[in-house]
Amino acid sequence: MSNLIGPVEPMALANHPVKGLYFIMSGAPESIDIAVMSYTRTLRITLKTQKDLIDEQKFKLCMVKAFEAVSKASMEIPNKTKIK
Repeated sequence: MSNLIGPVEPMALANHPVKGLYFIMSGAPESIDIAVMSYTRTLRITLKTQKDLIDEQKFKLCMVKAFEAVSKASMEIPNKTKIK
């Protein structure tokens, strides 16, 4: 786990612009895998679960509530540093 900010400037590979970055573990024995990455000030979250392990609708509702709580809390934190 890391608290480093991902790239804030757009990147290109072989002169092709990179629109987004995602990553996920494959072949891991975990029942649930969550990967979080930021790129150009956009947060991307990837979720992978074992088939039929979690009720999809309940999981989605819990994730939406959690994201809303985190977003609300982050808006209350004063911005003391500015990313250029």
